[in-house]
Amino acid sequence: MKHKLTALCMAALLLLTCGCSLAQENPGTIAALSDDRLVGVLVTTEYLDLFDMEAWLNDNINKLNIGRDTEVSGDTSKYQGRIYAELVEETLTREDGSEYNHDTYKFPEELNGHLFMSPTMKLENGEDCVTSIVSGAVCDVRSNMISGDAGTSIELSATIYFDPYAVKRETYLDEETNQQMEYVCFYANPVYQTPEGDVYVTSGMGSSYGAEEELGLGTLSGSVYFTEKFTSTENGVTAALENKVTVNYQGVKLAKEICVLEMSSSDQLLRKISYTPDMFPKELAVSNDAAYVIVETHSTVNEEETINRQVCTVNAEDETFEVFVPAEDGFAAKQMTNVVTE
Repeated sequence: MKHKLTALCMAALLLLTCGCSLAQENPGTIAALSDDRLVGVLVTTEYLDLFDMEAWLNDNINKLNIGRDTEVSGDTSKYQGRIYAELVEETLTREDGSEYNHDTYKFPEELNGHLFMSPTMKLENGEDCVTSIVSGAVCDVRSNMISGDAGTSIELSATIYFDPYAVKRETYLDEETNQQMEYVCFYANPVYQTPEGDVYVTSGMGSSYGAEEELGLGTLSGSVYFTEKFTSTENGVTAALENKVTVNYQGVKLAKEICVLEMSSSDQLLRKISYTPDMFPKELAVSNDAAYVIVETHSTVNEEETINRQVCTVNAEDETFEVFVPAEDGFAAKQMTNVVTE
């Protein structure tokens, strides 16, 4: 990772590093930290200020160019702080109501992040198992393990959905117009696992979206990725491997109301039921004489109401429709719902 800052004086440098952007020669590519492996990402709305800039400055004062840009580059792992996850046992409930114990990693709650990762965990018989851990408003998770004679690499991707009008926003002063502008910012922080099994997060890169041009648009989107290249040797075979993690951001309009119109086979309205988004069921039960339903998602943007309509056949196992239900702090979760008869 590289940090870019302007070298003015020691005090100014320390101030500039708070929330500074991270630049890379090859965007998305990060160097392996010894034998630690990239296993996921933690998305936060606050910058994880873990880089010990003061220590780096003390060790590299001769590299500073006063009044010009200075890059913090090379092997900076010893200056990069870490926040470790705790390996805990939690009790989960199966669909049949029975309970079972499950080991998982959890980061401190004060990070308030959205996590997806695939760490390696030990089974009771001592064998290694790559698992998937997801928390927060993480949707559309895709995990792919690529195994070969020399080892295994992973490819992960997921999407964070958010309502631009409800999620946390920041303000800054536009020097050209002298007006306060708003923007939304997310930080994708890479998560690593040590050979001993410890999991930790380091500070990552930010993605911001200007409020004036983009807030409220359902097409608002962006992505950031991390790749880690390393070599692995097993059974006398050595090969170059690569782990890759991609996080996508997608703005959506959270509904104020969801209306279900039950329709007969002759296209007559049988019944209309309204739901609040947080109470919308994952399986929608309708009357026996309903042939299909029209699902209306009502949203309001800039005091104008918009209605999105979807049609779904009753009792069609392979047919579902999607709605976005509220998660915490202005984020959204994509929920797939099918329609069955009562």
